[in-house]
Amino acid sequence: MPLSPAMAPQIHLLGRPFVVRDGAAHAVPRGRKAWGLLAYLLLSERAPGREQLAGLLFGEADDPQRALRWNLAELRTLLGDPALLQGEPPAQALPPGTRVDTGILASGDWREALALPGLDRELLEGMAFDTSPAFEAWLLVERRHLATLSQGVLREGVEAHAARNEFPSALRLAARLVALDPLSEDAQELLIRTLVRSGDRTAAERQLAACRELFRRELGVEPGRAVLAAAKGALPAARASSPSPQAARAALEAGAAAIAAGTLDAGLGMVQLVCRL
Repeated sequence: MPLSPAMAPQIHLLGRPFVVRDGAAHAVPRGRKAWGLLAYLLLSERAPGREQLAGLLFGEADDPQRALRWNLAELRTLLGDPALLQGEPPAQALPPGTRVDTGILASGDWREALALPGLDRELLEGMAFDTSPAFEAWLLVERRHLATLSQGVLREGVEAHAARNEFPSALRLAARLVALDPLSEDAQELLIRTLVRSGDRTAAERQLAACRELFRRELGVEPGRAVLAAAKGALPAARASSPSPQAARAALEAGAAAIAAGTLDAGLGMVQLVCRL
């Protein structure tokens, strides 16, 4: 019998991993290897076989295949379905309605992604796999990839809220973006520019000063010209009327499509135009 959406698991791999099932959060299974196994099964482009999984995560065990079977059983208990992860290769099909935060981040709407509790946190946060170097290398790449996606979601949120003059929300998201990577000139520039557009030039100048001090201390350089110029931007002028939501949304979608097609300058120009309306 199919699970109802309320009963279907919600799998959170960003931050400290947990699963919500039947309205309750579950932090089992015991140990990090089962969580690593679940992440690998869900994020791998191709379904890995049992021999590959055993060697990747349990190569140091006396009996790698037995260790793999035990951890697969732990995942079935965690997800509440004894029919999961059977066969060769272990089936990746999840119960209908299952939501996985990494999947939402990769392909969902940015509004949905912004609501993820682990959006700006690391994949399998705090977990290391020193005895599994090949898996550790895979995890490093996935963490960087997902961090890039998270930064993109936060940028979209900043621009969208700023375009509607919702500056408290835009500034909160911009600050989260800077916290993710304080040495990112793009993030610093976006926060400073958003402060100026909100009308708080004093705060923008304070942020610029903090940014310059950070870059000098950590990198021995000054921030780039875009960061320095952001604090000098003109304050937003009073507008006789606001653009329609439909027009703004169409322009933002056109900009996003241009960026996706590789025409970065044109796409950013369209987004910036909407933000100035």
